[in-house]
Amino acid sequence: MIFTSKLPAIQVPSLDLFTFLLDSPKDIPESRPLLINGASGRSYTLSQLRSNSLAFGAGLAKDYGVKRGDVLALFTPNITEYSTICLGAFAAGATVTTANPAYTAAELAHQLGQTKPKVIVTLSGLVGTVKQAMEIAQVELQIILYDMLVEKEVERPFERVKLTDRDIAYICYSSGTSGKPKGVQLTHRNLVANVLQQSVLYDDKEEVTILGVLPFFHIFGLCCILHTPLYKGMPVVTMEKFDLVEFLTCIQKYRVTMTTIVPPIALALARHPIVKKFDISSLENVVCGAAPLSRDLSKELQVATRGGTINQGYGMTETSPVVAVCMPGEEVHGSIGILAPSVEAKILGEDGKAWPNKEGELCVRGPNIMLGYLNNPEATTEVIDQDGFLHTGDVAKVDEDGHFFITDRLKELIKYKGFQVAPAELEALLLTHPAVVDVAVIPLNKPEEATEVPLAYVVVRENVPESAEVAKDIMRFVSKNVVSYKKLRGGVRFIKSIPKNSSGKILRRNLKDLVNQEKPSPKAKL
Repeated sequence: MIFTSKLPAIQVPSLDLFTFLLDSPKDIPESRPLLINGASGRSYTLSQLRSNSLAFGAGLAKDYGVKRGDVLALFTPNITEYSTICLGAFAAGATVTTANPAYTAAELAHQLGQTKPKVIVTLSGLVGTVKQAMEIAQVELQIILYDMLVEKEVERPFERVKLTDRDIAYICYSSGTSGKPKGVQLTHRNLVANVLQQSVLYDDKEEVTILGVLPFFHIFGLCCILHTPLYKGMPVVTMEKFDLVEFLTCIQKYRVTMTTIVPPIALALARHPIVKKFDISSLENVVCGAAPLSRDLSKELQVATRGGTINQGYGMTETSPVVAVCMPGEEVHGSIGILAPSVEAKILGEDGKAWPNKEGELCVRGPNIMLGYLNNPEATTEVIDQDGFLHTGDVAKVDEDGHFFITDRLKELIKYKGFQVAPAELEALLLTHPAVVDVAVIPLNKPEEATEVPLAYVVVRENVPESAEVAKDIMRFVSKNVVSYKKLRGGVRFIKSIPKNSSGKILRRNLKDLVNQEKPSPKAKL
């Protein structure tokens, strides 16, 4: 059985993102600021965004030789000019690959080595990491310091490159359902479609101001915070990173009506006593994504926001990202909502056949599904079947009203505060430690923090003691080689052998059961 959306289908125009977001006719007041720096108050109108994007595109083309088909790497925190850089790159004909500014040099090198960008845009404080990454990846690229370039930005004659909707707009990185991060190729059509799919959530007559705190390098922040509000003409207040006091200050100062968050932020809003010191009465709608939000926490958050609407969404980098939406007034606690417009779904049982009324793997199809993984056709065919359905790796069920519920996970990813952590990546790193002979990494649930953390079960060599000091050394080793959210916050536990099946696959379920049964063996936390 194939499930279809209850919402009217969208008509996707054959436009690139620059044209769709900046050149399409819009009834937006010229004086309305659409991007606002929450800390400084600096803002940009639609016409300023367009002229700045063209100026940046001109600089890319004329000063750095960027042309159609080239790749621009973007390695900055949530600067208010993030959209300008992306749209300017499109104006020059380039594809953008966004990178986590907290990456280590080795992690950035993996992305640079795969995408082979011509230029990288970053800030002065991150140049050291960029240069180390270039050396590791053995790539040569030009470094553009945006914080310096913006000071001398001037408008000059420039005819932008006319891209098609089939050109690749972004290469965002995702662990998919397992393994090391892979480059997800998203076309302009994918993004235009998803902006239109999200637009059903907003009443054109309603005045909405959004607080954008989620990372812009991630597709959730990129599309849901930067692109869709721009298309709808809704102001976005940007924050470079999450800080609870600054977050509350922005809501109060700018009379924010909507924000998109992840469960750990929801936990802070619901339970931290400082929230009561701020006027957040303007906040009408909170959308939580990236990881499941418990029913109890959802209710607590509703109380904390004085009766605000709490919605969950669902999506993946591979789906641009939104697949399901909670329509205003139709919220069901625990549900990820109904299928977004023009999205189809099927639920597969263990036999690989579609099940109409049971739990199974959620598979989705629509105009927002990625083109494929960069230079990895094998991984692409593993997740997209011959009928065009993307296999999400999540277990779901659907009720009689078309509301979907995520009930479990087939894929092996760990969700730490909205970030994906691939066990296989950490396991490969841990096996390079001289004391480790075998290892398995699993999620350890931390309900008090509304998140999961990575926990490593380690088999050490014969002459190595199973001691707290060895555990600490292993954790320090990991911390030095990965971005912060991949650290072994669940600790290290020793085990005599890793449970595996006959083909050598790790039986993670056995280890998860063991976590609930055992009194931890020597374990360390940094």
